This record gives sequence, C-alpha cells and structure tokens, in this order.
Amino acid sequence: VGAEAQAVPPGEYVAAFRVKRLKNLCFRGQVVLYLDGVERRRVVVPDEIRHVGVWDLLVVGSVDVAVARDVSASMRAFDQTSSKSGLVIDCLVLYPPSRPPDSLILTSGDSRPWTILRAADRDRPAFRRPVHLRRGRWFMEGHPCRLRRTQPISFKWPGTDVLYALVAVVDNQLVWRSDHPDTHAELRWVPRHVSLLADCPLPCTIM
Repeated sequence: VGAEAQAVPPGEYVAAFRVKRLKNLCFRGQVVLYLDGVERRRVVVPDEIRHVGVWDLLVVGSVDVAVARDVSASMRAFDQTSSKSGLVIDCLVLYPPSRPPDSLILTSGDSRPWTILRAADRDRPAFRRPVHLRRGRWFMEGHPCRLRRTQPISFKWPGTDVLYALVAVVDNQLVWRSDHPDTHAELRWVPRHVSLLADCPLPCTIM
C-alpha cells in the first residue's frame, strides 16, 4: 500500500496511516513502513493496533519539509507468502507534532488501557502507572480522573488543578505537557496493548 501527499507546505510533520482493525484480523510477521522510500519502522500489526472497530493511527515517522514538495509513505508485508486480511486502511495523514489530530487518536470517551509514564528528575522519582479508561474516566492515586473536551484534549492531575494537554504523538505514544512551574512538564501515555494490503494509492490528509 502506498500514498503520496502532493505539494506539502514547509514544516515538520508526523506521517501516519489511518487504519481500523477488524475482528478477523490475520497478519503474520512484520510490516515494513517506508517514508519517502526509506524504511522507518517495522511493526507487528496485531501488537500495534489492538483496539477493534475504531480508527487509529499507525505512525510511519517524522519528516521535515524545507520547501514545498511531495511526501510519500508506504507499507509492505515482510512475509509475502501468507494471506493477510482484516485491516482497513483509509488514508495517509500528515500533521504537525504540536497539533496532533486528537479526534483520530483519543476522544473524551476513550475506553482503552494505557500506561502513564513520567521520567525522573532532581525532585521526583520516575512514575509508571497502568490505567484503564472507561468512557474517558479512570481512578489514579485514589482520585477520579477524566478526559476533558478541550482543544486540545486535556486532563487534570489527580488531586490538583494542574492541567495536562495533549501536544504530540510519537511512535503511538501520546505526549502531554503542562506549563505549571511546580510540576513535571511532560507525561507520556503508552498503549498497554502495544482491508487486505494491496498495491493501491490512498487518499491523503494534511492537517
């Protein structure tokens, strides 16, 4: 499968395929992802796209566009001998890292399992906490939490008024930042569960 976005304006972008996993997903081996003809990632589709029946983003990689030009992306099954089915591939999406399409990645009604990560610094130890969202709500450290319908989507750290906003998506990890001076500036959410492929062009979306 391949797609090309034409005359992309200068800027930094994340390239991803918008995909949906079906119940009958059947993929063996790795899928190789290319950006402008260069291999960027190798993924196992059932491990990468765990949620069934919803649109998700399969990230290919980042690209810097110095002058307006075409950007292409493609995917190829490493194992060409077995049949593959159950993955709907909609389009190629290009978006700035600072403005991810949260409507494609995360909504206020999300019901998936995530691991929340925070790196250690001089004042705080590293933080790693599994959570399972149910309609955008979860409990952490004894406090109820919820995703807020803001632009971009956000949430408050439990028991505080510190607000974290979704600012980027890097290799299927959601990056959240807060500008509060007395708290850790960045968090990451990592998925806990970390149509047939064919040689055909796909539509493109530049955001």
